[in-house]
Amino acid sequence: MQITTHNLEITPETKRMIEEGYMSVHQFDLNILLLRCDVKFNQNFQDYEVKLKLFLDEQTFYVCDSDQDIETAIDNAFLSLQVKMMKYQDFLGVKRFLKLKFMQLCDVFNFNAGRNVKL
Repeated sequence: MQITTHNLEITPETKRMIEEGYMSVHQFDLNILLLRCDVKFNQNFQDYEVKLKLFLDEQTFYVCDSDQDIETAIDNAFLSLQVKMMKYQDFLGVKRFLKLKFMQLCDVFNFNAGRNVKL
């Protein structure tokens, strides 16, 4: 995990909160290559912006959230990332199901193709 900051010093509590969010992402049991967390204080708007970029084998997720409270921004960013990962896991489940059904259908046709049918 990479944590970068802009225009602020990160406290140990905030770092621990980011690490807890990172651990919550691991519950999805996907092959995580890297998580980048970029925390920025925007002086013009007086708010915090949290960007998360999660790299998997075949997919990359990007989430951005901002709030005047840094903890809220971090929580919302990780919640958004978890929602995206749940949807991706559902997609993978449907993909596996359809692949299995397609293979079963191919097996049926291959079995019937080898038989001599007399009319």
